[in-house]
Amino acid sequence: MFPVGQEGKGLGGAASIEKPKAPKAEAIGMEEVPSTSIARKPRVKKPKAIPLTPNAILQRLRIGQSGISCCLDRFGEDGPESFTEGSVIYINLDHPLYRRQLRNREAHTMHLGRLLTQEIALIKDPKDARKCFARQSELLRDAFKD
Repeated sequence: MFPVGQEGKGLGGAASIEKPKAPKAEAIGMEEVPSTSIARKPRVKKPKAIPLTPNAILQRLRIGQSGISCCLDRFGEDGPESFTEGSVIYINLDHPLYRRQLRNREAHTMHLGRLLTQEIALIKDPKDARKCFARQSELLRDAFKD
């Protein structure tokens, strides 16, 4: 709150003389830490999409700040239609509904979109079913908007 003056003789002593600033480590009485020894947080390993068979199809998608991997693989006719592990969405190629939708290209595209949006909605908020259905509906509407 005081005016800052320069060194040397002046007309009066109304201003204080600016002192050279010390590094922050010295200002608080700590030793200076070299930049190479800064402790970093350990990285959280995200689950990786691992194809179970050599013919599996793997695609990575970027949605905003997050990324999602989609793996189309064979889990048998009795296996789940789709499921997630972390940010990896697995879709079962052997499921009877998937095989039925393969006949028509538009139906197949809509079916894949439904499965992906369903799993994305479940990743976002798995506790509230109503919000999941609403989010899935919004995602489908935006994806297939003409």
